[in-house]
Amino acid sequence: MNMKTTTLALLGVMLFSILYAQSRGARFPDERKPSGKMMIQKQIDMEQKIIEKLELTKKQSEKFLPLFREHREKREEMRKELMEIKREMREKIREGEEISDRDLRNLITNTQAFHTQKVEDKKQFISSLSGILNNTQVAKLLLADKQKKAKCLKAHRKKLRNK
Repeated sequence: MNMKTTTLALLGVMLFSILYAQSRGARFPDERKPSGKMMIQKQIDMEQKIIEKLELTKKQSEKFLPLFREHREKREEMRKELMEIKREMREKIREGEEISDRDLRNLITNTQAFHTQKVEDKKQFISSLSGILNNTQVAKLLLADKQKKAKCLKAHRKKLRNK
């Protein structure tokens, strides 16, 4: 092969690599972020699936959904707070700052408090369903949560394998 052919082949491979890499990621930074409408629709779909899975009557769903939404919002608020603390820690690490014993203790304490509060809120939420859902429906709700987590984890693993 002469130099011209080698150079053209190398440029072709580089161009292909760049185009392939761009096609696998988002073309624009906000492309992966769901819009407000998408999030609302996703929540509506999730609520509908829960109503169907638990086989709720109209009366049950009218009492259940406000409690469920409140519980979900509380959990999301707590998650955001913890994510902010973790983001700050990641930023310090990225900038090469030394992580003090105090910083690490705060991270551990806040993470532990988050998980403890999450369990307590779950207990309180389940208790608040007494008189609204029967035991079978509560069990289905608890199991659906575990199944959802397993499904999300499986999808995440699959996504990682495909990268």
